[in-house]
Amino acid sequence: MSDLRKPVKRQHIPNRTVIAVLTEAGYRCAVPTCRGILAIDMHHMEEVAEDAGDEPSNLLPLCPTCHALFHRGEIQRDSIYAWKAVLVSLSHAFDVNTIDDLLFLCMPETQQLGVTADGVLRFSRLIASGLATFQCVMRNNSPEHYMAAYRVILTAKGLQLATAWKSGNREAVTELIGSGGATMTARARTVARVTGTGHTAATAAAHAGQVVRVMAACHSGATFTAHTNVKTATTDE
Repeated sequence: MSDLRKPVKRQHIPNRTVIAVLTEAGYRCAVPTCRGILAIDMHHMEEVAEDAGDEPSNLLPLCPTCHALFHRGEIQRDSIYAWKAVLVSLSHAFDVNTIDDLLFLCMPETQQLGVTADGVLRFSRLIASGLATFQCVMRNNSPEHYMAAYRVILTAKGLQLATAWKSGNREAVTELIGSGGATMTARARTVARVTGTGHTAATAAAHAGQVVRVMAACHSGATFTAHTNVKTATTDE
């Protein structure tokens, strides 16, 4: 009799789980340099063949292109864990627009971008958290036509976080959002697993302004829905 194990048949991922994972990533590819929205696969970080399950903490949304890059070895497994850890943290601290703003301000083209006072308010959450700051670059004090322009840029903390996220550097991400502490909760254990640490991950690291709350992807009660082409069939990853 052969000792070979039969291939594990992929089960259909419950819609509620898919919604939780997509909500965490903003209904986009989890790769920060991609963020595609047209078609999304559910990637198992630890494979079903290795007895891993369909919990949200083990799933990461990837577009078909990034999914293929992973299986060709062009995206490293450590990067997958790093991106998951950042999404778990940021999705609990900010809304999707603020997360996009963090990546937006990381672009070199934005360094010379001038905005009005109303434009500064768009980045208020990042500014309040210490991840971004602003400065007045032009002011017209004419009583007839007052006008001011501001520049919003990432702080050193914000740039450190965005750079670690985009690079998929698991060690840097762990340093930013991993922390030691008391008894590990179920949610903290998820982040400890995806960052590769054995520490409790209950709060954000001080390096990130202590605003990125490290919590697991346990959105089982999520109700946000959207029309997205998501593959959840029993095919291979």
